[in-house]
Formats: sequence, C-alpha cells, structure tokens
Amino acid sequence: MKKILIVTAIAAAGAAAYFANQQLQTSPQAYNVLDYVPADTPLLSAQLKPFPLKDYLNSSPQLNTAKDQETLQNIAVEGDPQSKFFLSIAKSYQTSLPDTEMFLNTFGLADNIRAYFYMLGALPVLKIEVENTQAIWDLLDKAEQESGYSHRTGKRQETEYRAYRLNDSSEAQTTDLIISQNNGLLTITLNSSLNKETLLSSALGLLKAENPITESGILEEIASKYNFTDQNIAFINHQEIIKGLTSVNANQLARHLSLLFAQQDQENPLSAFRTAECQAELTTVANNWPRTVFGYTDLSVTGTQSTMDLSTVIESKNQTILTALQSLRGYIPQYTQNIKDNAFALGFGVDINQLSSATASILTDLKTPNYQCAPLQEIQDTLQQQGQNYSMMLGMAGGMANGLKGFSVAVLDYSISKQEGTPSLESLDALLSYSADNPLALFNSLKMFSPDLQRLQPPADGSAVDLSEFIPKGLNISPKMAIKGQNLVIYNGEKSEQQADLMSSEALTKNGLFTFSFDLTRMFDPIITATELSGESMPSEAMFLQNYNMRIKFDIDINQQGIVFNSHVSNEVKK
Repeated sequence: MKKILIVTAIAAAGAAAYFANQQLQTSPQAYNVLDYVPADTPLLSAQLKPFPLKDYLNSSPQLNTAKDQETLQNIAVEGDPQSKFFLSIAKSYQTSLPDTEMFLNTFGLADNIRAYFYMLGALPVLKIEVENTQAIWDLLDKAEQESGYSHRTGKRQETEYRAYRLNDSSEAQTTDLIISQNNGLLTITLNSSLNKETLLSSALGLLKAENPITESGILEEIASKYNFTDQNIAFINHQEIIKGLTSVNANQLARHLSLLFAQQDQENPLSAFRTAECQAELTTVANNWPRTVFGYTDLSVTGTQSTMDLSTVIESKNQTILTALQSLRGYIPQYTQNIKDNAFALGFGVDINQLSSATASILTDLKTPNYQCAPLQEIQDTLQQQGQNYSMMLGMAGGMANGLKGFSVAVLDYSISKQEGTPSLESLDALLSYSADNPLALFNSLKMFSPDLQRLQPPADGSAVDLSEFIPKGLNISPKMAIKGQNLVIYNGEKSEQQADLMSSEALTKNGLFTFSFDLTRMFDPIITATELSGESMPSEAMFLQNYNMRIKFDIDINQQGIVFNSHVSNEVKK
C-alpha cells in the first residue's frame, strides 16, 4: 500500500505541474466537464477557452537535448517493464516536441485544445481534448511493445478503458492507471480497490457530481475578485484539505484518506490531526488562509509571439499578519521595471525600520492562542524558543541600516571582445542603488565597515564622484557614485546615467517587496561571443536560444487580499 500512496502522489503532482506549464484548456462546450467536478474538490485547474497550443509551441523555445534522450534510454534499459512503458511515452514526448506538427500528431492533439485537472477527493483526474483518438492508442501500443508492460480492458456503460496495474501483485489492495477516451476527451485517472464503484464512473464523466462546481459560483467569484481573464481559473482549497486531514468523513478527501489508512498495518499518520482540538484549531487557520488561486491577467499567443501574465494569490483574512507584512513593503525604483530595456534586474523593497515591529507582530499572532493541537503546539514551541533571537537580530539590522527603503541592481547592457588574446569585458551599462530617508547619512554610517570608503563623500547636490580608483586594472569600466533624490546610485554607462538622473524625481513610495527579471537574449549573446573568442564552442543543445527573444519577470507583493506572486513570460521568434 505504500507504493499506492507514492504512485498516487506522483501522478497527481506530475499531472498538475505538467499541464500548468503547458497552459492547456477545458473540454468542449457541448459536454461541460465542470458538471462532473464536485464543489469540494481540493484542487482544480480549468482553462475556459481553447488554448492555441500550436502557436504557443511554435513561438516558445523547446529545451530538448541529445543527453536527455540518452538518459531516458539508459533508464529504460535498466528499468522493469512498468518503468520502460512510461519512459517510452516520455521518449516519444521528447522526440516529437521540437517539431510542432509531429508533437500534435503523436499525441492526437488539435491546433487549439482544452483540458483540465482536478481531484475527486484523493483521486486525480486529468482530461484533455483530443482530435485523433487513434493516435493515443497507437502511442500506448508502441509503449507496450517496447516494454512488455500490458493492460487489461474494462468497460463502464458504453465507455471502454485501459487499466494498467501499478502496484505489485503480492499486495492485497490494487491501484490501476486508467486511460479512456469519450466525448472527444482523453481521461487519465487512478482506480483503487478501495474506491466505490461510482467513483470511476464520475472520473470517466459518466456520473455528474451531486454538488457540482458549476452551481457553486466559486469560479465566477475568483475571476471577479482578482480580475482574471476568462482563459484560466485554478485554485488549491486549503479549507477542503484541512477537512480531509482532520475529519473522518467531512468531505470526499476525508473519506478516501480514512479508507486508505485503515488498510495500513502501522498507526494512522493522521491520528495526531484527527482530534477535536486539531479539527477546531486547524479549521480556524484554514479559514484565515482559505485558498491559493491562480489565473491569467493577460494572454496573447500567435505563431511567432506569446505573452503570458499569471497571478497567484495566497488568500488571507488574517489582518494582523497582512498589516505587518504590508508595513514591510519598501521602494523598488522604476528602472527595475523596464523589462525591455534591461538584461537583468533585481530589486528588494523593504522598510527596514518596520522589520523588528512587523516580525514581533507576526510572531505574537502565531503564538496566540495557546494551541492544544499537538502539531501546532510544536510549531509554537519552536517560535517561542527562536522568536527572541529573531527580534534581537532584526533590531540590530534596523539600527545599522536606519531609514533604508530598498536595494536594487540592474544590468542594462554589456558586451565582450577579445583584448590581448583573451575575452574581456568591452562595455558595461549597469547601476546599483539603495533608497533611504536620508541616503547620505546611511552611507556615512556604512563607512565604518570599510576603511576604503572613508575618503568618499558624494555631494548632496547630486553631482557624481568617480570610483575608478576602486576598480581593478583590466576592467573597462569607470563607475560613478551620486546622490539622486533619496537614492544613492553607483552607475557605469550612458543609459544607466540617464536612469540614475531620473531617480532624482521619483517619490520614495511603498510599492513592493521583490522583483526579478531578465532578458535571455541580452544575457546569452555576449556569453556566446566570449565562448567563441576563447576558441571554444557552445553546447549545440543551447544554441536554439539564439532563435528567440525571451523575457521573464517575477514579482512578490502584499495587498489586502493576501500574498501576491505575479509572473510575466514573453517569447518571440527572431526575424
């Protein structure tokens, strides 16, 4: 039974991660699969409009190497028939992915497809719209022939399915991987001998949910609350997960876990959570942090370009912790936001003067009330032991960097050339800055940590100080330091000097916690140049990156709704 648990967890996590990455969609309008999804599902990822898969694949770089194929082949040779079966499918995926038409034909997919992933209690269900159903059977037949792993055939109503046994024949309970096609949809799920007969029928889309998510208003509420587009809605329901862990039959997940662990020879690992105290206290925690929600805020895909903006929100109703986290927000300068103008940018916004008090508020909230639930008691004991140390350390940090509001760095551009027979830095356009209530006073306090800084004194009028004497010989840079508004800036290059000047007029507002971005082309091209100048050659599997402009940006912030993670990915085929 241990293997059943492992296989179930891997299947659920793998399917969710894969299809979140590939950005797939929901099923045809004529057959509303959401009618078969219960409102108490712990997890759902559903895109509500056809996704242009062909255009997305054509416009996105596909990292697929010969070493990957070799590794798969070696694993398949050493593995048992079951592993060889799955590795055969993985090899077909890797072989076909670089050729979009081959990939679509291999897996029977249309140019625009829909699919989604959800849970029936502990049972993962994945559905994908297919255009050529025979392609799926051919793919599975090929994998069976190459591995010696076989299936048995089953039938529910008029729907046939293949069942692949996942656990050892010596185990009393069985778990099968179920693959079926019906209503133009490929269904991949699991079936255990512990399941009720009706559960497989539900997974195959033959029995509608008694309380379907289509009648709950959950998806509409999420889309409206977070301004997500109507392309995709996804969530993890923390409240339903806590019900499953702390109760015997409060939801479908709880009933499945109860059945599963009842078959174990050892003590039920959930017994510590299934007490009256844990049920009440963990439910309160879940109510304060009810869900993690996901959705697109922008999606644009053509055959040569794709742009995706995805927002993730960890919802919170704990105003004490939210207020404390919001007080930590600092200032991130505008130059870190110019994703098209930077090769790389990194920014931390933090109000250092709030660090100690915010941490104290959070620790106090986490230590109140005195929990009776054993797992929560252990966490509180750890916080009690370490909390005072954390407060002292953060207090010292706040004292040394009084008034600090943020720290940022960006590389706008750089190039490499051959100098005296060696690849060397030819040019660098970059800047580094920190923002503070009084940046000059903060700089003067930092001087005590470096004797070399004692003779530096940037003028308060914004004029620059040359830092060339601090740069090792051989580096072709002449950085300067200046006070620009409420920022101390070190910069090198014309573009960075322009950005530094603009900072003089920027208001020191609380606008974020963290940002990170990079332009793959701007970062990658000079590395190719340096490699070629040194007489070496770049690995062939990495050279495909020359064909794409790829930009990625990731932000973390806090608002009244919770902890927010925003990501931006744009790909464009070079002309």
